[in-house]
Amino acid sequence: MTVQRAIEYLTWEATNKGTPSPTKIEALNSIINFVNASEQQSLMENELFAKLFIEKFIMLAETNHMTAKACLDEIE
Repeated sequence: MTVQRAIEYLTWEATNKGTPSPTKIEALNSIINFVNASEQQSLMENELFAKLFIEKFIMLAETNHMTAKACLDEIE
């Protein structure tokens, strides 16, 4: 089961099986907040990597007058 499916199940259970306790609601909200923060952090890291990759690509292309394929081969 994925984390997203687990959250969906727990949310469903909390809303369809009577009144959830405040502790269950707090626990579920904590899990949701953690997952959202983790996804946001991952997106930021991917964006920084993409910027670095593009900067390196441009630098190689401009300074060494390399083709796109040669730049990619050099970066790898």
